[in-house]
Amino acid sequence: MRPTWTEISLGNLRHNFDVVQRQVGSGVAVCVVVKADAYGHGALECARSLEDQGARWMGVTSLDEAVPLRDAGIQARILLMTGFIPGEEKEVVRLGLTPVVWESGQVERLEKAAVRSGISRFPVHLKLDTGLGRLGASSEQLSQLISDLRNSPNLDSYAMFFLTPKRG
Repeated sequence: MRPTWTEISLGNLRHNFDVVQRQVGSGVAVCVVVKADAYGHGALECARSLEDQGARWMGVTSLDEAVPLRDAGIQARILLMTGFIPGEEKEVVRLGLTPVVWESGQVERLEKAAVRSGISRFPVHLKLDTGLGRLGASSEQLSQLISDLRNSPNLDSYAMFFLTPKRG
């Protein structure tokens, strides 16, 4: 095997964030994705650097990637891009994470966890499957899921779309 290495410039990373932020405007929150240890580049180092630069959102895959960021003092909102598994909802709420939801059971578990924690408005993202077929509510599930979210007084919901080309 050939020896390989990656050299990361946090200065360049901050510069790139600034370029994107200027392009989308100050009223738009850019979610910087630091999942999979920032793709092997060091999630904590990248998250700290980007938060210092003004990043207000971090994207991770799951709770186990979010916990070390919170433990290290990262205050930015953390999006759990693949949601959570049953039993993690209490920790998700305690840490102030923002999970994606696409099933009624997820909504119900988060609502109960928010109530038990005394939180009156807990943020969630509604994830819609727009063609990839991996995660997200289908068009058939959407009406029921919206109803569930409307009937959950302790949850604040936002829509999240992953657009993929239609095949065939």
